[in-house]
Amino acid sequence: MASRERGFVLLIVLWTVALLALVSSHVTATARNALASAAALRTGAEAEAAADGLVREAMLRLLDPSAKHWSADGVPHQGRLPRGGSSVVTIVDEASRINPSTAPAEVMVGLLRAVGVDKGRAGGLASMIVDWHSLAGTAGQRLATYRGAGLPYIPPSAGFFSLDELALVVGMTPDVVARLAPYVTVHTAGPVNRLVADPLVLAVLRETLPAQEAEQTGPPVVRIIAQVKLPGGGATRQAVVRIDMGQDDPADICQILEWE
Repeated sequence: MASRERGFVLLIVLWTVALLALVSSHVTATARNALASAAALRTGAEAEAAADGLVREAMLRLLDPSAKHWSADGVPHQGRLPRGGSSVVTIVDEASRINPSTAPAEVMVGLLRAVGVDKGRAGGLASMIVDWHSLAGTAGQRLATYRGAGLPYIPPSAGFFSLDELALVVGMTPDVVARLAPYVTVHTAGPVNRLVADPLVLAVLRETLPAQEAEQTGPPVVRIIAQVKLPGGGATRQAVVRIDMGQDDPADICQILEWE
């Protein structure tokens, strides 16, 4: 009888040890995952902070008249960061892109075709893009078009405030907006600067507007792209900045128009 009791007690002890081992293994795995998640969050935060700092540095470099000056020429500026990280900062002239708020319909057709939209659809979309900011037409016509598409709004007869608005054009899809995004801007006031335009944009302009256009007017607008890579993570920051040297307050010279 005593032998069977000892055996029963031993069985309980063994099961208890097994359960404790299982719990310990689970706690260890959970702690390991939590530490990994915390490390990833920390790395991500460090990368974002570094990218933010590089954008600010790029603004200063644009204003620096010395040999350390950076230009909006699309040339990548590479650097090293602590902990073995690396960075690349690129500054491009926003005038190298097409503004859908001012571009003629034929230019938008050409651009849509260039990014892979078929000819028939490109013509319709270009017409709707122009209609968005055009003063021609009537509110009744726009209302019928957009209500017919199941949309609860109509175009404002004003220029696009952001690329997000481009997605609101009737017939537009997120895929087409994503394809257009590298080649369009809402922040320029004049024609495309063909000297710095992307080859795709330049080809579209040569086909649709062969005559040389006038120069850009107003303060220059640049896009700063900062990319940071750290062991275990990275981050990218983009900022569109207007450089207005006519401002009385030096703090207002670099006006941030977009930050993402």
